[in-house]
Amino acid sequence: MRVLTPIAATAAGACLTGMAGGLLALSTAQSRLPAIMAWLMKPEPDLEGKVVLVCTGQRTNDGPDPADHWRTVMESEHDDVVMIDLRLHTDAGQKQQRSMAELAQRIPADFRREFGSADVPAIR
Repeated sequence: MRVLTPIAATAAGACLTGMAGGLLALSTAQSRLPAIMAWLMKPEPDLEGKVVLVCTGQRTNDGPDPADHWRTVMESEHDDVVMIDLRLHTDAGQKQQRSMAELAQRIPADFRREFGSADVPAIR
């Protein structure tokens, strides 16, 4: 009996440690499940029947946003408007600029517009 007690206690401790580790692993997997599913399934928005505006180029922080003005004008002319803003800040790297340009080419758009730092929205 003396020999079995420490063995049983060690086995019970190992079992509890294993269960705690498994619970922690399941909890971590559950918290990351939406990101994993999005990565695996690569969801695409339903753009059927909507006017799609794609904005590329540079994003500026000064003054009113010309892309928002463009979207507002388009919403006054069309019913369902979706604006996909792929503009980057001026300090974005070459790799990020290249990937955004490729993404902009893959998106089926009704209207595309390149925004630069010199764009000033026309106010109506």
